Amino acid sequence: MVPKCLGNLCDKLPVLKLQANNFHGIIPETFVNRTNLRMIDFDNNSLQGRVPKSLANCVKLKFLNHGDSQITDVFPSWLGTLPEVEVLILKFNNFHGEIEEPQTAFEFPKHRIIDLSHNRFTSNLPSKHFYR
Repeated sequence: MVPKCLGNLCDKLPVLKLQANNFHGIIPETFVNRTNLRMIDFDNNSLQGRVPKSLANCVKLKFLNHGDSQITDVFPSWLGTLPEVEVLILKFNNFHGEIEEPQTAFEFPKHRIIDLSHNRFTSNLPSKHFYR
């Protein structure tokens, strides 16, 4: 499992790469304010549950990869409030439901790559996520 004490290290770590480790269970809600994380990579594990909302505290985050796991959630549009995210990978999970239109013109302001492939979304990706 991903250790709960991980949040205690986030103020010192700029990169957290935990891909392909067969982690299982949920990602703990331990991402605290003042984090220096710029990259989080949980790709290719057996993680379940939802994307932790405490990731909203990672305001310096540029790269987030939650691909190839077993996360079951709706599209986490709240990630759009992160001002620096350029790469968002959520492929090969159990994301489902409709992807809503952005609430503001400032969601995902710097995104360059977004991979939502191989999920169970029931709507198209609104073009407002790409064009301003």
